[in-house]
Amino acid sequence: MLSIISSSLAGLYAATDRASRAAERIANAGVRAGEELEAATLAAGNRSYDNANALTNNGGAPPPPLSAYAAPSPDADIIYGLADLMLAEHAYKANIAVLKTADAMLGRLVDADH
Repeated sequence: MLSIISSSLAGLYAATDRASRAAERIANAGVRAGEELEAATLAAGNRSYDNANALTNNGGAPPPPLSAYAAPSPDADIIYGLADLMLAEHAYKANIAVLKTADAMLGRLVDADH
């Protein structure tokens, strides 16, 4: 009986940890989006400057374009974070149900002894 309660409590701690990491991922998505926008703006500014220099330097070729492959979208972080949050909620509910069942079984065992 104690192993059931112990396993359920471990599951509750794991669900709490997962929810915490999901919330952090969601919160940081906006911060990373701002950082990526700032980096892209800076890169675009540098690229424009380099293009202007190339055109004034005897018609030299401009630098290669920025990569077509972007960093993962902050929206994806929010979506995965919300999915993890929902999974943590379901895990928490399942472990609470196990605890309630163990409590009911323990109560019946105690009642049977009297």
